[in-house]
Amino acid sequence: MFSLKNIYVYFLAAKTHSKNFIKNIFFKSDLYNSKIIEKRENKFLFFPNPYLLSSLTNKNNFEFDINSKTIEKIWSKRNTKDSHNFLWLGLIDRKNDGVVVRKIISEWILKYKDYDDKIWEPSLISLRIISWIMNAELILNNKNVVFKNDFVQTIFKQINHLKKNYLYDNDSSKLIEILSAIILSGIVFKERDDNFDLGISRLEKLLLSFFDDKGFPHNKNAYHALKYLKYIVIIKECLKDSHKKVPKFIDKFIDTSLNIILYLRTPNKNLPLFNGATETNLDKFFEYLKNLNYKTREPKDLVIDIKKIKFKKDLFFFDTCSTPAKKFSGFYQSGPLSFEYFYDKDKIITNSGFGSKVSKKATIISRLASSQSSITINDFSTTRLEKNNLINKAFGFLIKDSFKTYDVNTFNDALNIGVCASHDAYKNNFGLKIYRSIKINKHNNDLEGEDTFSRSNTSSKGASFTVRFHLYPGVNAVKTLSGKSVLIQINKNKSLLFSCDNCSAGIEKGLFFGKNKITNNLNIFLKGDILEKEKTINWKIKKRINAEEN
Repeated sequence: MFSLKNIYVYFLAAKTHSKNFIKNIFFKSDLYNSKIIEKRENKFLFFPNPYLLSSLTNKNNFEFDINSKTIEKIWSKRNTKDSHNFLWLGLIDRKNDGVVVRKIISEWILKYKDYDDKIWEPSLISLRIISWIMNAELILNNKNVVFKNDFVQTIFKQINHLKKNYLYDNDSSKLIEILSAIILSGIVFKERDDNFDLGISRLEKLLLSFFDDKGFPHNKNAYHALKYLKYIVIIKECLKDSHKKVPKFIDKFIDTSLNIILYLRTPNKNLPLFNGATETNLDKFFEYLKNLNYKTREPKDLVIDIKKIKFKKDLFFFDTCSTPAKKFSGFYQSGPLSFEYFYDKDKIITNSGFGSKVSKKATIISRLASSQSSITINDFSTTRLEKNNLINKAFGFLIKDSFKTYDVNTFNDALNIGVCASHDAYKNNFGLKIYRSIKINKHNNDLEGEDTFSRSNTSSKGASFTVRFHLYPGVNAVKTLSGKSVLIQINKNKSLLFSCDNCSAGIEKGLFFGKNKITNNLNIFLKGDILEKEKTINWKIKKRINAEEN
């Protein structure tokens, strides 16, 4: 049965879907296209530094060389974002490719200057505007007045479309792109303070609504903190180049977000893969910041929902996040109390990653499959997604159930350093509270864990548990001859031993989505029944292996 909240979300989705359907028809009309044509003349005040765009570009997505023979190839895949976002402009030979670039853009304007539901998708428009503005000096390096006028008019036609329809987009991860495009147009074009004032006002409100008081995204996705940081650095640097005053909230946001990214930076230079984050090597970004004279000093500690515990060569991140509010839950994965473990810069235990860049099916699997979760009861994930297609089309795949994480505590004494927490995700269905404690033993550097399943009352039915430890792709695992433990083989010269005092361990094949593709990996798992009021299992990852354990 629908709750009142779900009924409200359903009707809101129906309203949004109907509105978008009608809008899409109107957008394709000649009347609409005439309405968004820019009436005034717009001239560049200055040409921004194209280097600023390099934080958004990726050479791995640049699959063709720019020459006169590649124009048709670029547009042959009509829905390919990597072509239509024009971020590849930051990767070409700027000395020799100006003529070809102008021809490519002329062809694009001829084909797509009017609304097209695929090519004019708001995120794609925003990236295209940003790319064109940041590379305007290369693009306009000729005396063709007709091309220049068409180019600038096409920029503002797309900006006007964004301003009329997407300033209050439901997807906060896309709204930063939209506002950045509008703000940049207000900075680099003469007498366009209207765009700047509009965009900067909405940006300030967006930051207040999308980030908590610690500066961490409400959707619990560290990647979005990085994404926002990239765009706001571009805005700040363009403001400096234009000799405009940088608003205080921008400086404050950059400082806060930079601290969070530095704090969460893993030994393999990525972000931990919690709640929609994907592998993004940070070396290039920090080199980019260094070239812009930003100071990047890792903070000793931060009070955020992802805890970081480090001792000598051992480090782990621990997810203590409760489920985000429904409107921010489109990237949430069922992984409360999951952790990622690194030993001597090698990633051993990982989250499974997010499948959004692979396929819709991969996204669902990475978010909900019990095999992708850290702790499950009766093979159920901790939460479910909305099954209503109307809601999913309007807002993305939002979560249906919520839960709380509580009793979060970090500790650091003479013997151990670690963190513990509980969650109530299985309270309603199974009458169970889940408690997890993970610590590093300072004497022998072993990683030690305790998972406790507590029944709220003796009348609760018995249940079975599965605890999974997802190994990073390339890390191998074999059961020892004794059958009581698992040998974790990192490389030829480095191995660890996983063991559990009161539960036998098994090995299964798994799926890893963190590299934006499906990769095979191995999982160590513990299974058992919860028949008593409280069941505790103790597991350990040892550094030293005795011969008899093999």
